[in-house]
Amino acid sequence: MRQRFARLLITTVSTALLIPGIASAEGLFTPFIGVTFGGDTQKTSTTFGGALGATAGGLFGFELDVSHTPDVLGRVGVLRDTSVTTVMGNVMLGAPVGPVRPYVSGGIGLLRSKFEGPDKTFRVRSVDFGTNVGVGVMAFFTDWLGVRGDIRYFRAVNVDDVPGAVDLAAFDFLRGTFGFTFRF
Repeated sequence: MRQRFARLLITTVSTALLIPGIASAEGLFTPFIGVTFGGDTQKTSTTFGGALGATAGGLFGFELDVSHTPDVLGRVGVLRDTSVTTVMGNVMLGAPVGPVRPYVSGGIGLLRSKFEGPDKTFRVRSVDFGTNVGVGVMAFFTDWLGVRGDIRYFRAVNVDDVPGAVDLAAFDFLRGTFGFTFRF
């Protein structure tokens, strides 16, 4: 089952990287900062990352979204050092309305979680497959510069040893971000 997810992720990312070669495609790069909240998190935490992708006329696109959130759980019990890193390949559907582009996105990828105690004797590190869905809007001031804001829901997906079984009752959270988008 993990091999199927890995192949799908590789196919999604490869397609996203090939899209700029299409004549009508435009590339997009958005470094962002934001907050992670809700779900299994205990507090609001700062997150940062970036998204690299391409769209065909602003209607349909792909992106690779990478983010890191240190201190995602805060201090819970014996935990002192917690973080989550996400790497997601997403499909985007947009509705260009002049310089404004509302969109929805969703995809699959990896969530790397780290939870450690103060003396490093308690340590849990995991890499799980995950999903995300979200909505957002981009607004362009010039042909090459704009702003982007979105909110996404992330969930780790644990694949059981039983063929075909997927457990969605896993680590989840929301992420809201804002960044400048560079169009090329």
